[in-house]
Amino acid sequence: MRLYNDSAESRSFEGFVIHMHLAWLYLLHAEFLRDGVDYRYWDLQRKNRLLKIDGEAKRWELEVASNSVVYGSGGHVAVNVATVTV
Repeated sequence: MRLYNDSAESRSFEGFVIHMHLAWLYLLHAEFLRDGVDYRYWDLQRKNRLLKIDGEAKRWELEVASNSVVYGSGGHVAVNVATVTV
């Protein structure tokens, strides 16, 4: 908590923004998982293959997830995420 509360601490704002970015990303991914939404990238050139990074399936970034069909680009989630990540 000192990272956020102590204004003299270097990088307090940057740490806050990074943690909020990750929190929103994990929250949206958890909701997609719960709702059965496939939030992975598929390889368009090879059918039935996922795009992978270091052996793990590539998943939607925060911007793509917040602007998804589920929430809409003008929805409250997208606006809130844009405020935190700008």
